[in-house]
Amino acid sequence: MDYFTLIKERYSCRDISDKPVEQEKIDKILEAAIIAPTAHNIQPFKIWVITKTDGTTVETGIPA
Repeated sequence: MDYFTLIKERYSCRDISDKPVEQEKIDKILEAAIIAPTAHNIQPFKIWVITKTDGTTVETGIPA
């Protein structure tokens, strides 16, 4: 898949499931985020992985 096809076919999924995400998938996503380029290598982001299922909520926003 080339870059432009990827951009044209991207979508946002706002349907949240209570099914747990496999650790291998989380690791793959984090690896992609770590190696993704940023402007001037500033890396102005924080990544939070929340795996609790006890009903607690996160009240602080995640900076983009």
